[in-house]
Amino acid sequence: MPCNWTPYRFGTPPTLIHDAVTSISPFLHQSSNVISISSSTTQVANTLGNDAANLLSLYKQSLTSNPLQTKMLTGGTIAVIGDSIAQKKTAQDGEKYDKQRAFSFMLFDMSYRAVQHVSFPVIVQECRGQFLGAIASSIPSLTAAMTSTADINTAAVPVHDITYYLGAVEQTLASQLIIVPFFYYPVLFTLTGFVQGLTTEQAIDRAKTTFIPLMKRNLLFWLPVQFIQFSFVDENLQIPFLSVCGLAWTFILSVMAGSTKSYGKTGAAAAEEQNQDEIIEEYCITGAEEECSIDDEHLFPGVFETGLNGFDNNMPQLDYDQVETNDVGEKVEEKNVAIR
Repeated sequence: MPCNWTPYRFGTPPTLIHDAVTSISPFLHQSSNVISISSSTTQVANTLGNDAANLLSLYKQSLTSNPLQTKMLTGGTIAVIGDSIAQKKTAQDGEKYDKQRAFSFMLFDMSYRAVQHVSFPVIVQECRGQFLGAIASSIPSLTAAMTSTADINTAAVPVHDITYYLGAVEQTLASQLIIVPFFYYPVLFTLTGFVQGLTTEQAIDRAKTTFIPLMKRNLLFWLPVQFIQFSFVDENLQIPFLSVCGLAWTFILSVMAGSTKSYGKTGAAAAEEQNQDEIIEEYCITGAEEECSIDDEHLFPGVFETGLNGFDNNMPQLDYDQVETNDVGEKVEEKNVAIR
């Protein structure tokens, strides 16, 4: 062995190894921290996911063991939240939160969910598509469509027969054209009017003024929602699904109303009756506003109305003929071009 042989002659000197390890150790430490943070984030996400799954499982168990109470509490709670959103959007400056109105909404929604809990099984049992199916069977083209749809129903392709969806349509129409006009709105106007201290005549007048526009607006949203409910949502979850959709609907209307604090003003006669200079009418978001105003031309707040939330500059306007008088007294007709 040569006298100048060293252990690292054909390898890496120990000092270089030490220096290399020392230089990369901070990066290794940072990497371990990143891995630790990533692991912690994953653990938190898993914990939250497990908690949500456990809550959903407990809620489903409650729906199974106490279906009526659970649906009523769900509806009442969500109704209070929705009314709070509506009150915040339509409240006049300095106006306090109306607890009585919120309480009336809670009671009403709880009673309405009880009615749905009892009536939905009956509606589903009695409306199975036989009525619309009978009409469809009398039309040759629809009969052929029903036959071809039934032919492709196989185990590999679980497609519902068209009669199933006709049943969902019947169930939706039964709910919207029977329960809503003959129970929902009558009870709503009666209960909220009583809690708000309205006389019978005032409650009836409010119903006469707002029922038809509210019903039209109601159908635009709830017909497709209830078709989805009857077609695709599990029976136990149908009423909670409707409660959540109701909250979304209230939120949509409230956002559309935006910062609009008043919809219009009544005539001087009505103002004089209440010893006021003017009566500010609230836009009907829930239908329970004390001075609620809505008509066929204004089913949705802030839409096609000038001067509200800046829509007059941004929203499309309809064409109209404008007649003006020039300097010599002649009438001049000008065409207003719609803003696109």
